[in-house]
Amino acid sequence: MKKVSIIMPIYNVAEQLEKAIQCALNQTYKNCEIILVDDGSTDASGEICDRYQSKNPTIIVIHQKNAGSGFARNAGLDRATGEYIYFADPDDYFEANLIEETIAKAIESNADVVVCGYYDEKVDKEGHVTTIEKKPDLNELLTKEDFRNRFRKHYNLSPYALWNKLYKHDFLKQHNCRFTNQKVGQDALFNQQVGMNVQFIYYHQKAYYHYVFREGSAVNRYRKERFFYEYTIASHFEDWMVHWGKEKEYRDLVNQQYWGALYLEL
Repeated sequence: MKKVSIIMPIYNVAEQLEKAIQCALNQTYKNCEIILVDDGSTDASGEICDRYQSKNPTIIVIHQKNAGSGFARNAGLDRATGEYIYFADPDDYFEANLIEETIAKAIESNADVVVCGYYDEKVDKEGHVTTIEKKPDLNELLTKEDFRNRFRKHYNLSPYALWNKLYKHDFLKQHNCRFTNQKVGQDALFNQQVGMNVQFIYYHQKAYYHYVFREGSAVNRYRKERFFYEYTIASHFEDWMVHWGKEKEYRDLVNQQYWGALYLEL
C-alpha cells in the first residue's frame, strides 16, 4: 500500500487549523503521514500542532523560524517518506475520500501528477458563503506530447494551485521541484517546474478540496513587491513555453501572464 505524505504549512491560523488537521486525519485512505510545519507562528497554532501530534502517531510536527510558506513546504518535503505528496492549506478543508480516490488514479495510470476538481468558496465580511464547483475539462491520462498540445485545457483550471493535485514524490525529486522564498506565488513557480517536465498527467473530474477565500485575506492585500513577484512568474512562464517550443502557439497566454502582473499592480 503506497504511502501519501500530506504536507501543511502553518502560520497564525489557529482559528481554522483544527478543522484542516481533522480533514487529514479523517481520510478514508489510511496509509498517510501528516506533516505539519509550524512556520514561526505567534498565536496558538504551534500548540495545536503539538497537541494533535501527542494523540496521533501519523502526525509529524516541525517547528521553524518564520521563512514563508514555500520554505515550510520544502521542510515538509525533506521529511516526507511517502511515495506521493499532497499539499493542503491550513485555512481550507477537504473531503475524506480525496486521498483514496486520487491515489487510485495515480497508481492505475502511473501518472506523475493527478489533477482533480475543487470547490471555490467565497466568504464575505458578513459570513455569507458562495460556492462554485470547478472541475477539469479533461477526464483522461495525457502523455507529455498530449499535455503540451492540449495545454489550454490544463491552463483553464487553476494551473498554479497545489491543493487540487497529487504529486509522485520520485518525480519531484528527479526534477528538483522545490519552492523558492518568494512571498507570493511560490506555488506558481513550483507548478511551472512540474509542468515543464511532466511525462504523464491524469485528469479526474471530481471535486474534493474546498478553497476558502475570505474578504481581507493576505492574497487580497497590497504588497509593494507584488509586481516583481508576478512579473517573475510571467517571465518563468514565457521561459517554459520557449523550452517547449510553444511560445508562438501560446503567445496569448504569455501576454496574459504579463498583463496580469500589470493589472494586479494597478
